[in-house]
Amino acid sequence: MRLFVGGLKETKRFIGVLIAHADLVLSLDSKFTLSHAFRIVCHALFLLLSMLNAQSRNIDKKNELGVVHMKIKANLTKTLYSGKKTVLFSAVISAISASSFALAEDGENPSAMLDEVVVTGSRIARSGFQTPTPTTVIGDDAIEISGFNNIGDIALRTPSFGIGLGSANANFSDDAGASFVNLRGLGADRTLVLVNGRRRVSGSTLSSAVDLSTIPAGMVERIEVITGGASAVYGADAVTGVMNVILKDDFDGFEVSANGGFGTEGSGGETFAANMFGGAEFADDKGGINFGLSYSKEEPLFGPQRDFTKGLSFVFANGANTGPNDGIPDNIHYHNSRLPGTHGAGTFVIDGNQYTVDPNLRLVQNDQTYPVGFIASGGDGYDPALYTPLRTEAETVSAMTTVKYELSDNVDLFVEAQFSMIDVVDARNPSSFDNSMIIDRANPFIPADVAALMDVNGLTELNMQRGHNDHGLEINNLDKKNFSFVGGFDGQIIDEWNWSAFFQYGQYDYNSQMENTRINSRFSEAIDVISDPITGDPICSSASARANGCEPLNVIGADVATQEALDYILHTRLRDVQNSQKVIGLQFDGSPLELPAGPMQIAGGYEYRKETISIRDDGLALSGDLFFTVGVGTPDTDSSFDVNEVFIEILAPLVADKKLIDEMNLELAFRSSDYSTIGKTTAWKAGGDWSLIEGFRLRATRSKSVRAPNLNELFGAGSASFQSLIDPCHITNINDNANRAANCLADGAPVGYFDPSIAASDPIFTGGNVDLDPETSNSWTIGFVLTPAILNSVSVSVDYWDIEITDAINTVDPQSAFEKCYDSESLDNPFCSLIERGPDFAISRVNLSDINIGKLTAKGVDIQVDYRTEMFDGDFSLSALGTYLLEHEELGDVNDPATLIIRDGEVSHPAVRLNLTAAYKQGPWSIDLMTRYIGSAKADVQAGPEERDLNRAKAKIYNDLVIGYNFSENYRAHIGVNNLFDVTPPNLAETQFGGSFLSEGALYDNIGRFITMGVSAKF
Repeated sequence: MRLFVGGLKETKRFIGVLIAHADLVLSLDSKFTLSHAFRIVCHALFLLLSMLNAQSRNIDKKNELGVVHMKIKANLTKTLYSGKKTVLFSAVISAISASSFALAEDGENPSAMLDEVVVTGSRIARSGFQTPTPTTVIGDDAIEISGFNNIGDIALRTPSFGIGLGSANANFSDDAGASFVNLRGLGADRTLVLVNGRRRVSGSTLSSAVDLSTIPAGMVERIEVITGGASAVYGADAVTGVMNVILKDDFDGFEVSANGGFGTEGSGGETFAANMFGGAEFADDKGGINFGLSYSKEEPLFGPQRDFTKGLSFVFANGANTGPNDGIPDNIHYHNSRLPGTHGAGTFVIDGNQYTVDPNLRLVQNDQTYPVGFIASGGDGYDPALYTPLRTEAETVSAMTTVKYELSDNVDLFVEAQFSMIDVVDARNPSSFDNSMIIDRANPFIPADVAALMDVNGLTELNMQRGHNDHGLEINNLDKKNFSFVGGFDGQIIDEWNWSAFFQYGQYDYNSQMENTRINSRFSEAIDVISDPITGDPICSSASARANGCEPLNVIGADVATQEALDYILHTRLRDVQNSQKVIGLQFDGSPLELPAGPMQIAGGYEYRKETISIRDDGLALSGDLFFTVGVGTPDTDSSFDVNEVFIEILAPLVADKKLIDEMNLELAFRSSDYSTIGKTTAWKAGGDWSLIEGFRLRATRSKSVRAPNLNELFGAGSASFQSLIDPCHITNINDNANRAANCLADGAPVGYFDPSIAASDPIFTGGNVDLDPETSNSWTIGFVLTPAILNSVSVSVDYWDIEITDAINTVDPQSAFEKCYDSESLDNPFCSLIERGPDFAISRVNLSDINIGKLTAKGVDIQVDYRTEMFDGDFSLSALGTYLLEHEELGDVNDPATLIIRDGEVSHPAVRLNLTAAYKQGPWSIDLMTRYIGSAKADVQAGPEERDLNRAKAKIYNDLVIGYNFSENYRAHIGVNNLFDVTPPNLAETQFGGSFLSEGALYDNIGRFITMGVSAKF
């Protein structure tokens, strides 16, 4: 492998210049940041390009390198002194200009156009336009210029994908920092993710989903998206389709690349990635080895760092509402929200007035306020927008290697190994809130003016509310490791017959360290304060608590807690989860016979799979003594299941070269599975394609898929969280539906019921359900492909698809469960069983364990158009990829139409999504313009005109522009702008933060205009 043609002297000179640049950075700013690293890498790569091309042209390397070094050094100095990203941009451009005179040569440009490749829409490989099942391919060139380090973010831009979990909405979750894809928006557990055609271990603590953040984008050759039921071919979880990630392989040489980006609207959300990939042959070309290493970092982004947030919005009842059909919205948006009862200095009520100490005693000041004081727009109180994240902080290191070796003419050995290590920092709200703290009059922390006011009103104690900002943020530090190993043999039995046998092991380790988690019992001890009878200093009143190290905690005023008190009451909660997967497989494929229209092809095999999950939680969490655990940690869990499966797939050419039948093919697939948990299941698929004439092909598939409940759905130990719920039986909401009043009364609600917990967050519990049944999906697609010979540069495909899932395993949104319980024809429905109430009819808990609901349905039309032509001595291409969603519904009870939840047309499932890509290449230059259209939508399509004040999101159009330049065949740079016109999310509570707090808005860009740049070199 030749790295530097000039040998050791040039290598030393290059390293010397790189060290000089690093020294310059550190001399200007002692704090080494991600931005500095990005700058040094960019400069180093440009120096490398200059040197290599100087060597290839046999010119004075020392002089040329010196000139480039001086230009870069000057711009680097300006950049670091200024601290402005615009100057960084100028520095990089200057560096490109400094080296371009030596590098400008014709070279191939990897634009966003992808030549037709053989894809694996089944286990019988064919072209994507020739399979009965629609297949979309995303190439590595499109991944490279996207500006994303996470391929989950790239997939979300594809119209067939709904909202999964990713950088924009993976906060406030045990799976923070993970990336799960969600085909058709029917759930991540129903999308099967493969790597090189094989399963991967789950990267989730809550589901069976594969974490795409563990797969470095720089090592991906292409992504194949097979829509429609594929369980018969690939097994359970492929209910809505398959995402097959093909990694780079068979590479002879060495390549490096670096890319990064930053927003133009302010700091936050910066990205950086560096990749290296290489390969070589050995043993007289009998063997081949590939290896890769990748590093990526994404900085966090919070609401206040973007102007479009303008404070988090909530939707609550409108105090001005006078009743039904009065023309006044029942619910309104409270923009720039505040929670008055959780002011950082504390609040308390005396003689009907609400006071705070900030820094002296004064009345609380609020603007527009919710009728019972729970929410306000502006004024005092905790501002949730300050801590609501838009993007998660994550740092990833990944490595992979593949080895192939020819043991004989008919047998090859193969080994694949991949490892990823991810560190995620999920910074959340202040660590705790309190709606009711009793502070005794004897507490010496009570200021004199507050004490005097208490005495005047005859009070012996204060009932305080407070958001404990001075206790620090609740920060979840996640350390995640993912390892996968595959080893096996490929061989050939006789001509046209191949076999493969393999063993695969995967393991996912999750370690959570939740900082600043409050110990409730110690908190109670620390706020119970008296004066020391000897010194007069504040001390904890309990002698046993003092002996245990209790330090008095002041909660009256802002930023008044001492570190000693915080050390006593705060704890770092530890939680470990391990998932593992073992797979043994034997596959074969070949051609058993020759039919009149061509050879029949067959593929089949056997797989054994075992999956396990192990969970260990913190002892204090298990005891119920930690804030936010609501008395429930996660009990020790050790669960597993295994499954034996056999499958077969047949492709039979029926007719060829006949009138009106240029070609007709039949495809059949069948899979039988035997689970240790639910027993036997079967899945099948039948498809066909009919080419009437050359260039016009009809295609259709019909399939039955069965998904067995996964480990978490069956045996999940449970977790707890909080959510503010609107009680349908509350006096201002009870008449919003014709059935609601009668059902509330039948359930025990008193007449004129006023929810006593309206100002509190309600406990939400999730957990497994061993009584779950498997779900069944029936789906079909029908469409056509047009590739006319007269227009050989045009390809068009249009496909209608329909998916219906019965006995669907689902966790219902708690607010939807609440409403559907009381809006149904009676209380005898699957939703009411999830809700528990206390003696005063107040909500005590909502149990969101998985249940088998009635059914899920989704229907739509996909369209794909590709066009290429020569233009102005260059190559031009235009491609369109779109989805029109006709239906997306959830029916809780098949016998009760009132349990229907309609999603199509909502911001989480807009009716129209369209991607349009125009690319032009001439000589070394390329330009790509990618336009994404998200159609207009509603926050709630079932809400009537009076139910809320804001319900519609206008259509959004995002434009991404990338300009690339090939300095030579092996060296390339590109610079781009994502969201060119800085389009902001719709101003709705569901979309304002792009989905980081509520997942509905994750389709919308929540970063703003974003500059991207990258360089690559091959040797």
